[in-house]
Amino acid sequence: MMIQKWFLAVVITVSGISGATLNNFVSAGTDCAKVAERVKRSDATTQKFQERPNTRGPSQGF
Repeated sequence: MMIQKWFLAVVITVSGISGATLNNFVSAGTDCAKVAERVKRSDATTQKFQERPNTRGPSQGF
């Protein structure tokens, strides 16, 4: 019975380590920096739009 518990513990440990390694490998293959830059530019565009002066007058006839 003790051998089975050790075997299960080793299998779980190896599974966790291999999962973490695979996750790092897959995330290294994606272009996270490009996506982050795109989001940053989008935020800058939104901020620039919101800083524009409101040149429209008040609504009339409502």
